[in-house]
Amino acid sequence: MDRIFNKVFGRIYLVNPKFQYRLMGQAVLIGGLSILVVFLANMYFFNYYFDKGLALNLPTTHAYFRLLKEQQNHMNLVFLCVASMFVLIFTFWGLFFSHRVAGPLFRLEKYFKSGSKHEDGMMMEVSFRKTDFFKTLAISINEYFDKQGKLIKEIKRADPPSTKPRYWFFKS
Repeated sequence: MDRIFNKVFGRIYLVNPKFQYRLMGQAVLIGGLSILVVFLANMYFFNYYFDKGLALNLPTTHAYFRLLKEQQNHMNLVFLCVASMFVLIFTFWGLFFSHRVAGPLFRLEKYFKSGSKHEDGMMMEVSFRKTDFFKTLAISINEYFDKQGKLIKEIKRADPPSTKPRYWFFKS
């Protein structure tokens, strides 16, 4: 199943399949329940008018009932098509939306696992794509590492390393 959604438009969209499949499933479930409610309301509507025809003592072979049955069959076909279309729409919406959530978290995890340092020992900046969520998280992390880097530089300047070992049992 990963192969179906993994590459869409040449991009890898399943960076965290467990989370993304779950979100897509929830989107399809909500869409499906919405369609089911409308379908049940439609069934209620046709049953209501069927009962009205019976209350008027029309025979079940009357043109009214044939028209009602044809309309119900047509509406059922329309609902089947619309429901199929919405399942596809909600599935792809869930994929793209979950990618905008999972993508930044995937990049952040990759950033921390890689050591995230340049050759000179300085921390690289965390950056997310324009369309990603949590851009403020990248800004906050970068500000944090900037402050930590400044603190480390101040400590090194204030307390240069000595050539003697500093242990509590040695008196300097």
